[in-house]
Amino acid sequence: MTRYDADDLDPPSIKELLQQKKRSARSIQEKIRKSAIHMKKQADKSRRHLEFVVGDLVLVKLQLYKQQSLALTNNPKLTMIYFGPFETVERIGTVTYKLKLFSIVMIHPVFHVSALKPFKGDVSQPYMPFSMLTNEKDSLLQPIKVMNCWMILENR
Repeated sequence: MTRYDADDLDPPSIKELLQQKKRSARSIQEKIRKSAIHMKKQADKSRRHLEFVVGDLVLVKLQLYKQQSLALTNNPKLTMIYFGPFETVERIGTVTYKLKLFSIVMIHPVFHVSALKPFKGDVSQPYMPFSMLTNEKDSLLQPIKVMNCWMILENR
């Protein structure tokens, strides 16, 4: 959008119109600024400030990511929400942490702080349903053979 400043040769009606447009633009900018402040205030009501140090134990909320590999159940409403406890290994940014996950968990180890919850309790009882992932000898369940195979072609 091009901006036109009033010139001495312009008629007074054009000058008045330009002044009116500047006033409305300032008014709109002020309303947008007030609206942004109000929206931030409302959003901050539901936010919580969490900080962890390296070595803290945390639980991870995996329903955000719809992890079917960890939640092997017929009814998704009954799946566990938090898994762990996991140890924080590194603070990546201001709100992201790298966790020390178990070797059989095949997910990315970096999580936003909104998916983490401080762990309070006994460390000997993990919140991870390994019985669904392993057999009696604690080895990872693997398929014996592939019965059918489908190839999905995408047109791009």
